[in-house]
Amino acid sequence: MKVIYIAGPYTAPTNWQIQENINRAMAAGKLVAEMGAMPLIPHSNTPLIFHGINNGQFWYDGTMELLRRSDAIMLIEGWQNSKGAVEERK
Repeated sequence: MKVIYIAGPYTAPTNWQIQENINRAMAAGKLVAEMGAMPLIPHSNTPLIFHGINNGQFWYDGTMELLRRSDAIMLIEGWQNSKGAVEERK
C-alpha cells in the first residue's frame, strides 16, 4: 500500500484558523483513502494539544522524517503560504 503525505498550512493566528487548516488536510486525506492509498496527515497527529511544546524546528524535523518515509506528497490549498509545506515540496 502506498503512503501519501498530506502537506499544507497548519499554523495560523487563531485556533479557529488552525482547525480550518486541519479540516482541509483531513478532507484531502479522505480523498487519498478513497483512492486506495494510506493518507499520512501530520495535521491530525497532534492537533492543538502540543502547541508550545518544543520549538518549531522540532516539529519541522519530525514531519520531514515522516515525509521521507512516505511514497508521495499531496499539496493542499494554501501550501505556498506555509513555510513547512514549501520545504516539504522541495
